Amino acid sequence: MSLFRYFNGMVQQLLLILLIGGGAGCAKTPNIRAAQHCDTVSVGQTNQDGTLGPVSEGKPASGPKTAAKPKPNVVSFEMFIMSKCPYSNKSLQNLVPVVLSLAEHVEFSLNYVANVDDGELESMHGDSEIKGNILQLCAHQHGSTEQWLKFIDCQSKEWHSIPENWEECAAGAGYDQSTMVTCYTGGNGEKLLRDSIAKTEAEGFTGSPIFLINREKYDGGRSENEFGWVLCRAFGDDPPPFCQTMPQPLRFNIIIISDKRCTGRGCDAQWFESFVRNRFLGATIEKLDFAESRARELYESSQLQYLPIAVIGSGVKEDVYGFDRIEKRLVEMEGGQNYAFPIGRVWDPIPEICDDGIDNNKDGKVDCDDKRCEPKMNCRQ
Repeated sequence: MSLFRYFNGMVQQLLLILLIGGGAGCAKTPNIRAAQHCDTVSVGQTNQDGTLGPVSEGKPASGPKTAAKPKPNVVSFEMFIMSKCPYSNKSLQNLVPVVLSLAEHVEFSLNYVANVDDGELESMHGDSEIKGNILQLCAHQHGSTEQWLKFIDCQSKEWHSIPENWEECAAGAGYDQSTMVTCYTGGNGEKLLRDSIAKTEAEGFTGSPIFLINREKYDGGRSENEFGWVLCRAFGDDPPPFCQTMPQPLRFNIIIISDKRCTGRGCDAQWFESFVRNRFLGATIEKLDFAESRARELYESSQLQYLPIAVIGSGVKEDVYGFDRIEKRLVEMEGGQNYAFPIGRVWDPIPEICDDGIDNNKDGKVDCDDKRCEPKMNCRQ
């Protein structure tokens, strides 16, 4: 394999990962005074272990070694946000109703992404966001969980008006507004925010929103149903009654075909498997090696050249939450019952030798008549 084709394939695979990578978010630079931007908080890059795949802003969410294990039948959901980040607020609009429905079965927490520079509090969306962060922390400290969630839900629906809408939201949630004012103006609110920023920085997170479910990073969909599905899945075999009332995620099969002969980075399908488990919560994943006859048959009907590939049941087009993320890359397979999705862009499992007069890959085309040989110097016209 030529170096040019190898690196060209790697670049194309990287672009593919960026295309279907994690959800959008707000991201700050280490120095909040430097240029700032809203961008995706999951990107594709070459990881330290040499694999390709989506990675999140900051270090892995392993948590403190002494972190307590989740209580039985209780799921921990941690969210790291900026109070005026539109992506955080859209997520909260869909998440809060689920958390309220699951009630005591979810330990929900919010921490804030901001910066302390020379002792001064700074945030991506300015001083109004600092005030919004503080007011939300005061609401958490001085209200019940239900009051706090109602306050957050109210603000998230009118996030452009943060912090000015705090009084309306506090009244709607049944707060004693004088208590909120004392917290906000008396210094306690600022201390709460500094403590929250320290927790976020200890995780290494600089983007918003970031989700941890039982200390595991969640990069999946952000609709109300998707939040409900992933939380209910986290309960294992003992879900709360609410989970029985939810519509079930769409069921379909995905077969990932790899080749054990290829051990390089370009043959790692783990990033795609992780994407599927987060985005298509009803999908059943099966793994095959190219040496298996069934895998070879599926590969040959896929019309794709490189491995790994995914063979996806046609039912995926009914998935309103994830289909649009992969639609442009899908190839309809022979018979129309499945789609093929190109995971890899480097490994050709049946290469054609372009100057030996033999049909090496048994496709009926010899040497330069095979499209695989078109880039070869001896086949160029």
